[in-house]
Formats: sequence, structure tokens, C-alpha cells
Amino acid sequence: MSASSAVAPIGLAKLKRNTDWQKLERWNWPGRISFISHGVQTAIQVTEPAALVPIKLRLPPGSCESEDRGSTPQYSLVVGNEMGPPALERLNLLFRGKALIAAAYKLEPVLGALESDLDLRVASQAGPERIFIRVGVVGWQGRAIVVGGEPRGGTSTLVAAMLRAGASYYSDQYAVLDSRGWVYPYARPLWLSSGARGNPVRYRPEELGSTAGMEAQKVGTVVFVSYRPGARQWLIRLEQSTVEADLMDYAVCARQYQREAQSAVSKALAGARIFRGVCGEADSFVDLLLR
Repeated sequence: MSASSAVAPIGLAKLKRNTDWQKLERWNWPGRISFISHGVQTAIQVTEPAALVPIKLRLPPGSCESEDRGSTPQYSLVVGNEMGPPALERLNLLFRGKALIAAAYKLEPVLGALESDLDLRVASQAGPERIFIRVGVVGWQGRAIVVGGEPRGGTSTLVAAMLRAGASYYSDQYAVLDSRGWVYPYARPLWLSSGARGNPVRYRPEELGSTAGMEAQKVGTVVFVSYRPGARQWLIRLEQSTVEADLMDYAVCARQYQREAQSAVSKALAGARIFRGVCGEADSFVDLLLR
């Protein structure tokens, strides 16, 4: 699960039609950061240098600051602009290139939109060296357990249950595969529903009694699961040939790097235990899976 996208009260579409005040050259850009994540170079410029502090907390996992070569930045953040139309002067604005992609009076939702967009940028451009698969991953006894499922299908809940059972945290967003099919961590904090209204709350692995994985691991288990609270749960074993296409469906850059993605997925599945099942209660399902 990811942070909600940010929209202005009057709607992003209406803002985009007011193009005169959106020209990036009208603002000063005294702050800038450049970084590399999984081989993808990105630069962000800001109108307020202090905004770089919370931005650094939102950078993709494993990011390293890099030398700024002065190239055109991929993202621009206007903090509390003073040039908008009447009643919109204090909006925080986020641009990808010259396209306005988020606007809000509070900075936090705009940073959330930046984080989500950065994740997608890295996932879609890291190939062919790194293939991003939309699944959850934990480490268990020296091997990776890959958890696939439908969007909002409870995979984060299952990942969290495995962390409480002693697994190490790799990701609830992506399995990052190299050419050998080994998995690298992409350990953003988990989004989990909390409280009576089920509002999402972010958890670091330490808050769940776990730690973040550090090293690439070979895949030991793959499970495609549907989370249905209260349902009768079951787990069946599958052959590699029956699920390669399913895992390819989760690959972010499968069309652009089909051959490399197919090779990485095939190697990841080779020798792994592969299951499909229904999870009715997370803790008991995890006991079954880890056994």
C-alpha cells in the first residue's frame, strides 16, 4: 500500500488549465538533491532548501546521494508558492518535468505523492539490471519468501504476520531481482490498516519485532495468496511452469525488458517451493507456511 496522492481542493485538472503561473522558470530554485537508487539517477529541485530534510526521508530505499551534474531535474517542488491564482497562493506544488502531478495546502500529502512517483520511476527504469516485481518479500532462514496477491488483497497483513513470527523484512511493495533471480531489499515501512475505521498506519519492521534485510537472498518459497478473513484456509503445491506467467504479470518493466524479466523470474522460481492458497487468519496461515 502507498500514500494517497495529493489533490488541491479545486481539483488537479482545473489547476493544470491555469498554465501561466506554473512556468518553472518563474521560481528560484536554491535547493537541490541528486541521488541514485538501483542504478536510476534522479534530481529534485525545491524553492525552499529546508524541504530537502523531509524529502531525504522519502527517497527510495538504498538511495545514495550523487554528484549533481547540473542536468535538468526530473522533479520540482514549490513550497507554499506566492504566485498562484487568488486563494491558491499557499499551495505546495509538485512537478514531474513540466507536468503538475500534485498540489495541496499541506506539504505531507505532496511528499507522499513524490514518494509514490519516485518508487514507480525507479521500478520502471532500473531494468534490465534490476527487475521489479509487485509482491511482498521477507527473509526466512537464509532464503526469501515471495508473497503475491491482488492489490489490496492482504499481502501486507501476511508480510507483517511473518515479521512478527521472526522473518526479516525486505518489502511489501517489490521483489527486486537481479540476473540470477536473487532478491534485494526495498524496505519502505509497511502500510497496515489500524483502528476501527481501518485507516492505514505506517510501521517500521522494528515496531513489529523484526529487522530489515540487508543482503540479496535466493528465493526459497513463493506463495500466491488471497486473504479472506474468516474463510477456510488452504495451501496447495504448484509446479514452476504453471506460475511463471503469473509472476510475469507483476513485473513492472515486463514489456520493455521481456527477455531479461522472463530470465530473472525463471531463475527465481527454479528450486523454490511454490504454493497457492487462501488465508483466513494471518497468524495460523504463517505457521502453516513457515513449517
